[in-house]
Amino acid sequence: MRYFFIEKDQLYTTSPIISGWRNQFNKVDNILDRSVFHIKSNSETVFTDIISIPFLLFSHEAFKIINRYERMLRSKKIALIDVENNFTRIYHLPINIDTARDKAIFYLDDIENKKLVINLELAESILRRNLIGFDLKEMK
Repeated sequence: MRYFFIEKDQLYTTSPIISGWRNQFNKVDNILDRSVFHIKSNSETVFTDIISIPFLLFSHEAFKIINRYERMLRSKKIALIDVENNFTRIYHLPINIDTARDKAIFYLDDIENKKLVINLELAESILRRNLIGFDLKEMK
């Protein structure tokens, strides 16, 4: 089976920037389902299908695809709001991605950090749907 590292595409420099989340929660594990976060207002913001900073978020469309391959994957719904431009988008914060390599999506512990990995079938499914903001690199 072929696997790919999946991360935010660095070409998308105007992805949402979440501000003030630490004022509500001191760590990611404490974020509640249906939380609302403000983003820095910018009329050029592109709501990508993956956000990796300050924590991993998938768009609703991306999470539906991932959930077809990992039915037990749960998430917390997060609303990102741009008040000045009057725009809201719902994202999913996955809460139980683990390091089991027999899954379609898992974390690989690296010396420096955790890397998100998906299998070939999930990668192909994501690519067929023209989701934006993803960068895939094959694991060697």
